[in-house]
Amino acid sequence: MTDQPQTINIDDVIRALQRVLRDRRRRGVTVQPATRLDELGFDSLDVAEIFLAIEEEVGFRLDSERVPDLVVVSDFAGLEPLNALGA
Repeated sequence: MTDQPQTINIDDVIRALQRVLRDRRRRGVTVQPATRLDELGFDSLDVAEIFLAIEEEVGFRLDSERVPDLVVVSDFAGLEPLNALGA
């Protein structure tokens, strides 16, 4: 069984974001912790998709009530895992 992390690692966030960008055929986009999500062309539905991609990346459910507060890439790193996916 995977140990539950206390918070999400920024490297996991960037990996998930890069996967979403790659799926949209947007290669060569630089993602940094301070990058604003709207600068990457993401709207609120995109942020929800990224949120789900991060859950998949880390294997844990996250607090979805925090989605409206996510403005920059590093905001995802402060999310606390709730429980393992599939639990």
